[in-house]
Amino acid sequence: MHQPTTPTPQIDQHVTNSFTSTLNILNNLTRPVTQPASTSCLTRPHPLPVPANMSQVSQEQTRVTQNMSQVSQKQTRVTQNMSQVTHTSPNSLSHVPQNSNKATRTQALSTNPQNQPPSSPNLPPDLTQAQRKLQPHHLMFPRNRATKHPAYQMLLDWAINGCPTNCGPDWSLDQINAYLEYSNHTSANSPDAIQAIAAETQERIAAGICQAVPWNTIKTNPPPNLKISPLAAIPHKTRLFRLIHDLSFSLCQTPNAAPFQPVNRFSDKEQVPHHSMHELGKVIPRLLHKMATLDTTRPIFFAKIDIKDGYWRLRVNENGKWNFAYALPHPSPDSDDVTLILCLALAMGWIDSPPFFCGVTETARDIMEDYDMDNTLEPHPLEHHMLNMTQADIQHLPVSPATQQPPTPAHKEVYMDDFLAMCQPNSRQDLLHHSRAMLHGIHDLFPPPSVTGSTLEDPISITKLESEGAWSTTKEILGWLFDGANRTVSITKDKHDKLMTRIDELLQDSNKKRPRIKWKLLNKMQGKFNWLANAIVTGKPLLGQLDQILHQAEGHKYMNLTPTIAQILIDWKAMISQLYQRPINVLELLPTSPAYRGWKDASTTWGAGGVWFGNTNDLIPIVWFLKWPKSILEAVATKILTINDLELFAVIIEYLVLEAAVPADRLHHHSVAIWSDNTSAVSRVNKLRNSKSAVAHRLLRMLTTRLIKTKAAPLTASHVSGEFNTLADFASREHPTDTHSFLTIFTNKFPPPQNGFWTLCQIPSKTQQLLFSLMLPKPPSMASLQELNVTDFVFGTIGSASSPTASLRSALSFQTSHEQNKSLCWQPSANLFGLDNTEQPAGKLGHKPSYWHSEPLPRPTCWLENKIPWQEKQKAKSTWSSAARLRSINEMIHPQNARSHYLTQPSSTSAKHVLTTTPNNKPSMTSAPLPGSTFSVLANTQAQQSQPENAHNNSAFATSPSMKK
Repeated sequence: MHQPTTPTPQIDQHVTNSFTSTLNILNNLTRPVTQPASTSCLTRPHPLPVPANMSQVSQEQTRVTQNMSQVSQKQTRVTQNMSQVTHTSPNSLSHVPQNSNKATRTQALSTNPQNQPPSSPNLPPDLTQAQRKLQPHHLMFPRNRATKHPAYQMLLDWAINGCPTNCGPDWSLDQINAYLEYSNHTSANSPDAIQAIAAETQERIAAGICQAVPWNTIKTNPPPNLKISPLAAIPHKTRLFRLIHDLSFSLCQTPNAAPFQPVNRFSDKEQVPHHSMHELGKVIPRLLHKMATLDTTRPIFFAKIDIKDGYWRLRVNENGKWNFAYALPHPSPDSDDVTLILCLALAMGWIDSPPFFCGVTETARDIMEDYDMDNTLEPHPLEHHMLNMTQADIQHLPVSPATQQPPTPAHKEVYMDDFLAMCQPNSRQDLLHHSRAMLHGIHDLFPPPSVTGSTLEDPISITKLESEGAWSTTKEILGWLFDGANRTVSITKDKHDKLMTRIDELLQDSNKKRPRIKWKLLNKMQGKFNWLANAIVTGKPLLGQLDQILHQAEGHKYMNLTPTIAQILIDWKAMISQLYQRPINVLELLPTSPAYRGWKDASTTWGAGGVWFGNTNDLIPIVWFLKWPKSILEAVATKILTINDLELFAVIIEYLVLEAAVPADRLHHHSVAIWSDNTSAVSRVNKLRNSKSAVAHRLLRMLTTRLIKTKAAPLTASHVSGEFNTLADFASREHPTDTHSFLTIFTNKFPPPQNGFWTLCQIPSKTQQLLFSLMLPKPPSMASLQELNVTDFVFGTIGSASSPTASLRSALSFQTSHEQNKSLCWQPSANLFGLDNTEQPAGKLGHKPSYWHSEPLPRPTCWLENKIPWQEKQKAKSTWSSAARLRSINEMIHPQNARSHYLTQPSSTSAKHVLTTTPNNKPSMTSAPLPGSTFSVLANTQAQQSQPENAHNNSAFATSPSMKK
C-alpha cells in the first residue's frame, strides 16, 4: 500500500492552469467553430451564441461567470484581512459585542461600512495552537447561545478540526484506476451536465469548499486514502441539475470478478452521531397531533426556513477530503487531462453526512426554544421577510395584543435543512417574536457572510424565505399542504402528478402477456406509500400486503406484475386522487376519547356477537349476533380460516352495527373503542396492517373504508381477558336466533337496570352473504363494499323481560331515539362482566391507549438525550446473553428449579448487575462523549457543582436526569 504523502507546492501551481484548461474546453461547446477560444471562461467579454437546447445552461454559466470577478475581489480582501486577526471575545464568533444595544447590533449585522467582512472567527482561549490554524471560512461555528448547549464542544470540534471520517481500508491502485476509467455516470456526461458541473465546481472552489488537483501530479504516488467515486446529475426543480456524489457505486472490472467496495460500504458508528436523526420520522405526526389539539376557533399559522447549501457548511477533517474525490467531466472522453476535485465539506451522497448535519440543525432548533423563553429579543435583519403575509392572513390578527402578555408558544420542528414552526398567535407581535427566535437560532450555528467572510450567500436562503418562508395559514411542508384555517392536510398538485406518473410507469406493462416489473422501483414506490399513509388511513392495510410480496421477491432484479400487485397500485391511485380532491381533516387521523364502547367475540363452532354502550355520547345499549354459514365452517375446518380471521371479521360487524345505530354526524371526528379477547385482532386493528394473511388484508381494507366513509377518527382496540368478556361471549355461542327468544334469555342472564332494556340489531341476510364473502376465495370488489347500505339493519326490543312480543324498528328510526330517550341510555355495571359490585370495571376493563395511536413522544430538551440505535441493540444483546448465562448456571446448580425459573421474573439484584440505568430509566450512555471528539457536557458540569441538586435552572439546556453522570 502507498505511503502517506503530503500535497506538494507543485499541486497548487498546476491547479489554476489545469482547471482553466478544462473550462476552456467546456466553453468550446457553446462557441462557433470559426471563433477562436478565449483564455478563460471567466474573462469572456460577452455571451456567445449557443444551440437552442443549451440556452438554459449557457444563461446559468454566464450568470456565474459575471459574478466571478466580484467573488475574486472579495476573496482577495478576505485573504488580506487574515493577517489582522485579533482574538477579542472568548465565546463569540461575531464581531459585534454581546453587550451592545439593539440598534447597534442590528446596524452591524445588516450593514458593513468598510464593505470588508471580518477575516475569521474569534476563538475561545483554551484552544491549542493547531486548532487556531483556521481555514479561510468557517461556515458552521457555534457562537452566542450555542456556547451554552451541551453539544457545544462537539460542534466546536467539528468546526475547528472538521467532521471525523473513516471510510474503510485504503484502495489499491487498480481500484483507483478502474474508477478513473469509469469516470462518471451517463447523466453527468451530457454536454448540459458537463457545463453545469464545471460552473458549480468553480463556485465551490471559490468558496473554499472544494480543491482541484491534477491527476498527473499525484498518479505515481497517490495519497493512501484516495477514493474516486462517480458523479450523477439529477434534474432539479430550482436549478438545472443537482449533483450527487455516488459513493455507493460498486464497480466490477470483469463479469465474474467480485465488485470493488464503495466508500459507503464502511461507516464508523463510534464517530457518527446517528441519534441526531432520531426525530426525523416524528416530525409530521407531531405536526398533525398539534393541529388536532389546538383551539379550533382560531387559525393556525405556519412558517418555514430553508438552509442554503447546508452540507457545504460542514467541513471534513484534513485527511478525510481524499475519500471524496471525483473526476471533473471532460468533453473529450479520450483526453488525458484529468482533474480531480476534492470535497472539503460533507459530500452529497456520503452515508454519514445526514447524521453530522442533523447534529447541527437539531442544536439550532434547541437554541430557538431557548430564545423563545425570552419575552423580548433583538431585531434581526431578515425578520421582515417572515412578516410579509397576505392580506387574508393579516385580517385574522391585530398588530399587538389587547393586554400585555407573554408571546403565545410556538411548536418548532426541523427536518434536515427545513426549520418549521406552528403557532396560534394572539397578534402579529407573537409572530415577530418567533421569527426572531428562529433566525437568531440559525445564525448562532451558521453565521452570516458578514461574520465568516465567505463568498457563499447567507445560510438562510433569502429566495425561499421571500417565496415560502412568511407566516401563513397554508403552507407546503415536506410535500404536504397544511391548512391551518380548516384543519386539513392534503398533497400538492406537483406531488400528486408525480405520484400518478410513477404509478402509471409501473403499470405500463400490465397488458402484456407476461408483465414484469423492477423490484427496485416497486420497493422505492413502497417507501412513497408509507409516507402517504400518514394521511391516507385506507392505504395502511395495503402496506403489509405489499411488504410480503416484496420480501418474497427480494434478491431478484425483476418480478412478475401479478393481478394482486396491479390492483394494489390501482387502489393507491384512487386513494391519492381522493386525497388531492378532498383534503382530510386532521381530526380523522388521530384518536380522541371514545364516544362509544363495544365488546365483541367470535367462536369457531357457531358465530360471532357483541354489545355496544355509550360513553361521551348517549346510546341505548345494543346486542347483536351472526351465525356462521356452512362455507365459513368448512373453511375453518380445513384451516383456510383461523380464529384470528374470525375475530377480525367480528370487529367489522361491530363497527357496522354502530354505524347503523347512530346518526352519521355522531361519528364525525370521534373515536370508538372496542375490546376483544383475541390479541391478534387487537394488534391488527391498531396497526391497520398485516403482512401474512390475505384475508386480514381485505378485512382491514374494509374497516378503513368504513372509517373514511363516516369521517371517523381512528378506531382503537384493547385487550380484555376472556373471563370478563361475558356479554360478547354469550352472544357468539349457540342460542335461539329469533328476536323474542334471544332477548328474553339475554335479558334474564344480564339484567339491565330498572326501566332499562336491551336492543337487538339484526343484519339482513343479503348483507350477511356479502360480508361473509370477504373471507372466501372470491371476495367482492371494494367498490361494492363502499356502497354498502347499513340503513337496512333492523333493531328489535321487547321492552322488558315480561313482554310477549318484540317490536322492530328501522335503523333511521332507531338513530333518533338516543336523544329523545336519554334515560334509556344506561351504562354497564360490574356484575355484567362477572365482577363483584365492589370492584371497579375501569381497573380491568378500562381503555388502554394503543402504542400505535398514542400521542407522539415529546421532544427531549436536548437531542443528545436520544438513544443511540446501534448501542441500544448491542446493550440488549449483552443483557440477554448475561441473563442466559445466569439461567444456565442456576439450572446447573439447581436442576429442580429449571422449569420454574422461566416462569418467574429475574430478581432485582441480578437485573441491577446486568444493566445500569439513570433515575428516569434512560441509559446513561446516551450522553457519553463520542470517541475521538472533544465533546463533553461541560456546559452543565460547572452549574451542577455550584448549585444544589434540586436548584432551579432557568436555561432551556439544563441537564436532565438522563444526562447526569
